[in-house]
Amino acid sequence: MNWLAHVHLSPPDVEFQLGNLLADVLRREPRGVMGPSFEAGRCCHAAIDRFTDTHPIVHRSKMRIIPSHRRYAGILVDMFYDHFLAKNWEQFHESTLRDFTRQFQAEATSRRHQLPEDGADLIEYLVREDRLYSYRKLDGIEAALQRMSLRLTARWKKTVRMQDAVAPVRLHGEEMEKDFLEFFPELMAYVASGEWWSARSARDAA
Repeated sequence: MNWLAHVHLSPPDVEFQLGNLLADVLRREPRGVMGPSFEAGRCCHAAIDRFTDTHPIVHRSKMRIIPSHRRYAGILVDMFYDHFLAKNWEQFHESTLRDFTRQFQAEATSRRHQLPEDGADLIEYLVREDRLYSYRKLDGIEAALQRMSLRLTARWKKTVRMQDAVAPVRLHGEEMEKDFLEFFPELMAYVASGEWWSARSARDAA
């Protein structure tokens, strides 16, 4: 799952939300005091990714990506699922998407000074571009994919254009949206069950 989903799947605790959001970004531990909620958020992120990556509905969505871009299917489905979450937000959260993203941005900004540079830079970018709220439209997803593609093009020394996968979803995205609407309640139930934390505790005790 992508950024919006990770924040949504967190309790209303900014440390947990930041841990869940930044788990794949941080190259070193945060400065200053971060409570146990931050580490719990990081564990939750990993559990969400494991659940998602092995789920048959998500596999079905990956096969809907146009063949020329299927090597990026994991990234693309994560991004499109964030769009479908934003589009159908009221089905999954009592706050509006606008209120939710504004509150998270304000609270995350207040904790930027405790984060390593890579995490602080991501928060600054998300707030400056209003990125999470932008996912409600496919234009926002396209812009994010274009930015990502430019980074990968520079890294791999060959042209990457993941944004080209958006056009087919504009025309025929209904089936992938149905996949998301079937999958996301299962993911929410899994996170709410605490099963992922029980498994982590059992591993630590072994």
